[in-house]
Amino acid sequence: MGQQFSVHRYRHLSFDKDPVSTLDENLPPFPRIARKRRPPEVSAGSLDRLPTELLHQTLTHLDIRSLINFRLTNRRTSEIVDYHPQFKAISAHARNALRGILAIGTGRWITCAALYETLCTSQCDFCGCQGGYIYLITCKRVCFKCLSLCRFCHPLPLDTAASAFSLDVSILRTLPHMTALPGTYAPSEMITKPIILVDFDSAKVAGTQFHGGYKQMVYHEGLRCLDRLVLLGIERGFIAEEARSASFAAASRVPWFNKKTRKFEDLSFCDECLQHPEESDGRARSSWRVQYTEASLVKHKRTCGFQGLRLRSGTLIQRR
Repeated sequence: MGQQFSVHRYRHLSFDKDPVSTLDENLPPFPRIARKRRPPEVSAGSLDRLPTELLHQTLTHLDIRSLINFRLTNRRTSEIVDYHPQFKAISAHARNALRGILAIGTGRWITCAALYETLCTSQCDFCGCQGGYIYLITCKRVCFKCLSLCRFCHPLPLDTAASAFSLDVSILRTLPHMTALPGTYAPSEMITKPIILVDFDSAKVAGTQFHGGYKQMVYHEGLRCLDRLVLLGIERGFIAEEARSASFAAASRVPWFNKKTRKFEDLSFCDECLQHPEESDGRARSSWRVQYTEASLVKHKRTCGFQGLRLRSGTLIQRR
C-alpha cells in the first residue's frame, strides 16, 4: 500500500513550483526556416493524375511515419501533404504531438486519421473526464489523473514486460512501443538514456493470447514471484512513483478541435480548485485536477462551491 499516490505527493507532482514536464519539454528546438519554399520542379508521378479528393483520402489512412517519408520525397509531395486538410490542422495546432510521435518512433502504429480524430475529442479515453494530453504510443486522449495513475498509460521496459508477461523480447518488439528520450519528466524524475518502453495493454493482451488465458499467464511456471507481484500490483493501480516518468515521456499536451465552432480550444483548470485540493476533512477534492472545456466549466461553476471562480489555461500551468 506504500506505493499508493498520497494527496501530498499528487499535489507536488502536478502543481508545485516546478513545471509538469512531458515529452514537449524534452523535444529538440524546432528549426525556424525563414526562406520561402521554391515551386516544385518534379511531379509526384502517377499520383498527380488522381483527383485531389481521392489523393487526400488515400493519405489520410497512411501511418504518420509513411506519410512523412512520402512528404520528404520531393517538393511536390511535400506540397501535397502540407495541403492535406487533416495534416494541415495537425501540424498547425498539434505540432509537438507530431514531432513527439516521430521522435519516439511510434508513427508506424498511428495513422493521420487516428491522430486527427483524437484531436477532435476532448474526453479522456479511460475515465471520460476532459483530457488535455495525448498518450503517443496508442494515440489516446488522456487526462492528468489517468496519465499519472492508469496502468494503460504506463509503458514498461522490455525486460520488465518480458518477465511480467512471460513473453520473448522478439514478440514485444512487434507491439506498439517507443524509445523514450533522455530528459526530466513529471516534474523531477530523470530518464538518463534512451530506453525502449512497450505499451502495457498491448503486452498484456499478447501475453494472454500467447499463454491461452490471463490466469495461465500470471501463474506461468517460469514467472518469478517478484515479477508476479509487480504484475498484480500494477493491475491494482499501484504504480511506483519513481517509475511514473515513463508515462509523461509518452505524452504531449494537445488542444482539442471543436467541430461545431471549427476552432481549437485549450482545456482549462479551475484556479480555485487548484488552490483548494482538499475538503475540510482532509479528503482530496475530486475536481481539483480536472480540466474543462468552456461548456463543461459552466456546469462545474454550479458545484464548485468557491466564490470568484477564475480560469487558468492548462498551458499556463507550466510556470517557470
